[in-house]
Amino acid sequence: MPYTKKDYKDKYTNEEDLKKEIREQYLLAKQFLDPIHEKMNQQEELYRTFIDKNNYPHSARVFDPRIFRVIETVTPRMVANEPTGSFYPREGGDTATTHILNALIKYDWNQANMFEKQVRFVKSMLIFGTAFGRTYWDFQESEKTRMIPKQINGRMVWTYDSTEKINITTSDNPNFETLNIYDCYPDPNSTDMDSMRWFIYRTFKTLDELKNENEIKGGSHYQNLAKLEQMLGDKGEKTEGVTSQSVTGSET
Repeated sequence: MPYTKKDYKDKYTNEEDLKKEIREQYLLAKQFLDPIHEKMNQQEELYRTFIDKNNYPHSARVFDPRIFRVIETVTPRMVANEPTGSFYPREGGDTATTHILNALIKYDWNQANMFEKQVRFVKSMLIFGTAFGRTYWDFQESEKTRMIPKQINGRMVWTYDSTEKINITTSDNPNFETLNIYDCYPDPNSTDMDSMRWFIYRTFKTLDELKNENEIKGGSHYQNLAKLEQMLGDKGEKTEGVTSQSVTGSET
C-alpha cells in the first residue's frame, strides 16, 4: 500500500530531509507526466472543439464536434443508475437492520452530492481514459458560543454575560472527492495500488483556508503560516502602485 504521512515521519526524523524527499518524488512524477499531460491537452481540446487559429489548416475554421457529442451522449447513460450496494438479511431478525443500512447508504450518497461528482468522474474517464478520486471520512467541528442558564429569583434565566465555548460536530460522514487529473502525480514506477509507494495530489488553498484547517487539526498542522502571511504582506506592499488585477494575480 502507499506510504502514509506517518511512515515518512518515522523514516525521516529531520523535517528538511522529508521535504527534500517529497520534492524529489514530485519532480520525478512531473517529469514523467509532462509529455502525457501534453497529450491530454490535445484530447481535451478535441472534446471542447477548440480551434487554434494560428495553426488550423483550413480557412473555414469549421470543427466537427463529434467527440463532444459522443461523450455527452454516453455520460447520461452511465450515470443514470446509482452504482450503490444493497444489504440483504441472512436471518429473519436482520430485516429491520438491512432497511436501516440501505436507507443510510442512500442518505450518505445524497449528502456527499455524489451525482454531480459521478458525472465529472465519468467524463474524466471518457476524455482521458482514466480518472482519480479519493474516499475519506469527513469529520469537521466548529466552535460555537452558547449561553449558560442562571437561577435568578427561583427562575432559570439565560443572559449574554454568561456564555461558554463548545465544539459542535458539523460533519461526520463518508465522502468522496473527484480529483483534478492534472494535479495527480502517482508513482511512475508502480503498476498497481499495492506496488505504489506514494501518490501526490497538488492542491491550491488560500491563507484563510489554511488557517481554518490548522485550527480544526489542533493548531500545529501547519507550522509556517505566520511566515507565509508575512511574505504575502510584503508582496502586497510592493504591489501597491500597480493595478488591482496585477495585485490579485501576484497574491494568488
